[in-house]
Amino acid sequence: MFARELLENSSIKKFFQIDDVNNIPEETIGLISLLELCEFNDGENIVTYGADPDDGMYIIAKGNATVYSGDGKIINFLSEGAFVGELALMSGKKRSATVTAKGSLTAVRMSRKMFDEKIKSDTKYISAFMEILYANLTDIIGRQQKAKAELDVATKIQASVLPRNFTDFPVEIYATMKPAREVGGDFYDIFNIDDKHIGFVMADVSGKGITAALFMIMAKNIIKNYSKLNVPVEEVLKRANDELCAENEAEMFVTVFMGVLDLITLEFTFVNAGHNAPVYYNKGLNEFEYLKVRPDFVIAGIEGITYTSHKIKLEKGSIIYMYTDGVTEAQNKYDELFSDERLLNLFNNNHYENMTIKEILETVGEEITKFVDGNTQSDDITMLGFKI
Repeated sequence: MFARELLENSSIKKFFQIDDVNNIPEETIGLISLLELCEFNDGENIVTYGADPDDGMYIIAKGNATVYSGDGKIINFLSEGAFVGELALMSGKKRSATVTAKGSLTAVRMSRKMFDEKIKSDTKYISAFMEILYANLTDIIGRQQKAKAELDVATKIQASVLPRNFTDFPVEIYATMKPAREVGGDFYDIFNIDDKHIGFVMADVSGKGITAALFMIMAKNIIKNYSKLNVPVEEVLKRANDELCAENEAEMFVTVFMGVLDLITLEFTFVNAGHNAPVYYNKGLNEFEYLKVRPDFVIAGIEGITYTSHKIKLEKGSIIYMYTDGVTEAQNKYDELFSDERLLNLFNNNHYENMTIKEILETVGEEITKFVDGNTQSDDITMLGFKI
């Protein structure tokens, strides 16, 4: 990847602000000539916290990397075009973070020795480098500000449409949603279909940010509107799927668990459209188990899909706990997942059947926080439960 190949690489062109490979300033050519090709295997450190910075700066030409703080916490993710070590290249200070290859990674390196020799030969090279670095950092700051503004809007959208009042129902209900740094499209809904039936929805829209938040609102409203027609739950999702497919330019999809509780018979009729299986307390067996059925396809994916409903008979003391994959896929700094097994053991080993729904959700949240131990939350953590 040298000479002409370097000038054709999009990451190099991006960093050195090259629009026309046939019209590159002499100073930029001089700086590019310092670059050395480096290959890294999965899990190999590109730079290491506390190490001397003699190897200088790296620009990722191909692949992805994870950035860790000095105490091992994930603080960022890098992709093609990102660069690390630019300040150490000039200041000589020790590395302030560890950057590790995530899969095979190709980078180019500008060593401190070669950089120092170049700028000593002619001061125009340090001026050129500073202009290039300033342009890159300005671009990064601009994108971060835009992303933050979109994130703030998405967070407000998400929070504004989720029910917060759980006292207007004849059964005990509670729900929580803890958004990740990158807001996704998690949502839940609880509503009276009529005076004898309550609808429950737990869903997760693919994607992140404001687009996912807006699609979430549309999906939530469509599902609720069809539910109010008092048609079977499988028909609700069939109609919602067809309507969302027709309005899906962003090509998103939604995993959904939807159930309807009959307040007279205590029958709970549900459909699982590609979502996590809820936890169910069967008082007769005196244990928690997963409400597992063969899941149907997600909604908003393929028009014309049909869905199958399932039914269980609840009794006084029964509990249904619904959640999104942010719960079971919460990750600690050792890349371990909270997991389905850990979640179910939590319920069965701590007598959650004796707790209120609010206590259950708060306790699960505390256990997840304890498990991740400060690791960055990468997905929304959303929970909804009810108790007869």
